[in-house]
Amino acid sequence: MSSEPKVTIITLSWNRKFHTLEWLEAVTKLEYPNYDILVVDNGSTDGSPEAIRKRLPGVTVVENGENLGYARGFNIGLEHAFGNGAHYALIMNNDAVIDPEALDALVEVAESDTTVGFVSGKVLQYFRPDEIQSVGMTPHRLRLYGGLMGYGEIDRGQYDETVDREITDDVFLLVPKAVFDRLGGYDEDLAFYGPENVDWCLRVRDAGFRIVYAPKAKLWHKGRVGVGWMPLYIQYQIRNDFVLISKHLRPLKASLAALMLCLYYQPKWFIFRVRPTKLSQISAYIRGQAGCSARWPSGCCP
Repeated sequence: MSSEPKVTIITLSWNRKFHTLEWLEAVTKLEYPNYDILVVDNGSTDGSPEAIRKRLPGVTVVENGENLGYARGFNIGLEHAFGNGAHYALIMNNDAVIDPEALDALVEVAESDTTVGFVSGKVLQYFRPDEIQSVGMTPHRLRLYGGLMGYGEIDRGQYDETVDREITDDVFLLVPKAVFDRLGGYDEDLAFYGPENVDWCLRVRDAGFRIVYAPKAKLWHKGRVGVGWMPLYIQYQIRNDFVLISKHLRPLKASLAALMLCLYYQPKWFIFRVRPTKLSQISAYIRGQAGCSARWPSGCCP
């Protein structure tokens, strides 16, 4: 019997079973000796649960029967993992391939100090394997989060130091049971898509835990293959920015942040990143910004 702490590896699937099956193949090659695998399926209609069980009969598949969104879907997985003896849960996106040594590196850092709350690692581009996608996220005084650290840089070892981060992405994220027991999981008010990882990071740091970047843990991530720029994603990405600042900023600063979101940050993101080509995308953007009025009844958006 292994003396290493048990880790449950969790992913969330919603159709596109070929991504999940590739993810599964990589996960089974991890060198860490004590882990199990849990797939939470959000109502796939392409036969994903059956294909996963056929590929690896020992994997646990929880079928939600409908799309409960990112936050609720992963929370169900976390509840299952920690309710069945896991010391840690490793949250992973299913459109990714993990390095065989990554879990050892994550657990080593987590076990080094009881104040460690989250551990993540180096996310590289799947289609350009030497290019960095993320080594963390930059904080922002108003909107609370900025861009991905290291994005677009060639990995030359410039981010090979184990360091603390203020916030991080959750393409893969090691979560101790102690953190979940104390703080719970994702805020399900940040439904479907949005900065749920930022909210969780802020709550973890407020509780006195550290967020640590472990560079020896590597993963290659495809990104945007699950939802693309579909209207639902746009609406909730916009809406959830307002939810985030209303939770974590004082009223005056939150109102200023909401104004900057409406007038600058969100239009810039929508025009230059999304590059809308459909009326449905524009309608979703407008619906998302309506969340500003819901949060600040006096009005803060143009």
